[in-house]
Amino acid sequence: MLYFEEIYLCNKSVKGIDPTLLINSAHRSENWEKIGGDNISWTIPAELTEYSIFIQESYYDKLWMNCVYYGLFERSQETHLMEPVIAKNYTISEDKKVIRVDINPNAYFSNGDKVTAYDVDYTYELFMTKALNTPFYKELTSLFENNDSIKAIDNDTVEFKFKKPYGFALSALSHGYSWQVFINNSL
Repeated sequence: MLYFEEIYLCNKSVKGIDPTLLINSAHRSENWEKIGGDNISWTIPAELTEYSIFIQESYYDKLWMNCVYYGLFERSQETHLMEPVIAKNYTISEDKKVIRVDINPNAYFSNGDKVTAYDVDYTYELFMTKALNTPFYKELTSLFENNDSIKAIDNDTVEFKFKKPYGFALSALSHGYSWQVFINNSL
């Protein structure tokens, strides 16, 4: 596959790579499959230097991390529209400022613990803590008043109160800004 700003070489035995999502760091590696084998080797033209999603700014590190981390919503490999991943479903208020998200009951951390709404709430709290100096602090605080704007209602539901209606709200709850919950690829 050829992208005018980057060159991506892919082994023909690997299926399921979407070049549009890959070049935008929005790939869905759970869809990758190697025909005639079970191992996929992937290299990037840089050293991995950022191991934490809370400091990650490098494009290449983001490519790797997107194989490990997921957001509540991700782009569909078929349509490129946002679809629930860690989320099971969602509702949007009439004024378009509040989104309630139900957590996918099949979302688990790599240690086998279930992902809860409290985990999602805590992750956003960290990203919206100024002292952590996360690369997405400014974007999040432009969308939400403060940490109280995001809260777990119960184990299964988290609520997001935006400052104003935002046309890309589901994208704001995806890995696109890199606030994500660490889970395994078992969804």
